[in-house]
Amino acid sequence: MLAIGGVGMKKFENYGEVFIKAILEHGGVPNPSDTTDDDEDEDLPSAARKPRRAREAGDTHENTLQLHRAGLSVEAIAERRSLSPSTIRAHIETLYAKGQPIRLEEFLTMDEFAKIQTAIGQLGGDPPLRDLFDHLREQYDYFKLRLAVMYQKRLRSK
Repeated sequence: MLAIGGVGMKKFENYGEVFIKAILEHGGVPNPSDTTDDDEDEDLPSAARKPRRAREAGDTHENTLQLHRAGLSVEAIAERRSLSPSTIRAHIETLYAKGQPIRLEEFLTMDEFAKIQTAIGQLGGDPPLRDLFDHLREQYDYFKLRLAVMYQKRLRSK
């Protein structure tokens, strides 16, 4: 999102989470490599070509999950899938939120979780991520903060 002209840190912090969540809920950003290629249609006018089948919306998350289960890092998954690490982190968040088995210890230590949990307690209730980020003096990125909040909510619901 930060690569879009006119979007700076302020807009990213204010709208980024909602914007990215909405994109992911609608199947993500189309990737030209995610369609089927029918070479026999290349010489036909576009109106006469068979429609290309886009991948199913959940396929991209499932692919990320399988590579995560195989032990690949965010960076390795991103490289293998020709996606950005931030996209893979968003997949990880979505998968964890949906109850998939994600190894959080690869992204968030128990010490980090404890410090974030303490900050949440100091702020009270369910503070906005921006307030949590500021309270912790930008020590943890939003990815870690979101995972910690989800983990805490999961613990509370048990």
